[in-house]
Amino acid sequence: MSEQIKPHVDEEDGRLYFNYHVGAELEFTTAAGKRFRLRIVDCEYENGTEYYFLESAGKLLPTRFSVDKLKKQLTAAPYEVIDEGELQELPLLVEEVQLYYQERIKELNFDNAEANKKLNGTEYKSLVRAASSLKKRLMLAEADGREEDAAQIRKDLSENEAKRSKILADKGIDYKVLTKVKDCEICGDTGIVDGKICECALERTEQIKAFNAALRLAELAGT
Repeated sequence: MSEQIKPHVDEEDGRLYFNYHVGAELEFTTAAGKRFRLRIVDCEYENGTEYYFLESAGKLLPTRFSVDKLKKQLTAAPYEVIDEGELQELPLLVEEVQLYYQERIKELNFDNAEANKKLNGTEYKSLVRAASSLKKRLMLAEADGREEDAAQIRKDLSENEAKRSKILADKGIDYKVLTKVKDCEICGDTGIVDGKICECALERTEQIKAFNAALRLAELAGT
């Protein structure tokens, strides 16, 4: 069994492209000397495989061709390129999304560790513990109907939050980084939901493609 043809990596921009151009028109010559033309009218990428839709004599062929099947067709008889067509970029791939989000998580973990280092020597962590205790006391006071006590606890909580906010501002720390707040509640910042690309990743398509392209270029350069 021959190895499956992989998407084409452009050595200039590092992006992934279909191996064959949409709009390409080829004229074949059979062993009997007869000529016929094939034209690639469209392409799609599904489950890791490129597929192509072809027409002959102006009629769309009933089945799509996998990239491997198309390659066999192109090597079955000599042909002349009538029209080169246009190169088509692959859609955003699950693998690209996974790599991008894995690096985002690494970056968040690094930034989180740096943020925690900055808090050393401050009262931030003790304030967090105090806030947790105050919240439980507030629940109890509200449950018991002790409104005067509850009002005082709310005041203490407000002062506690103000102190924590000031420490974060003074240290230049983003609360979302410190607490690892998820940007997307649907996928949990993985970019994938039930094996499919999450909407948050689709909105970052260009950034994800650019990141993966840079990785490929670095690999091609051996760096």
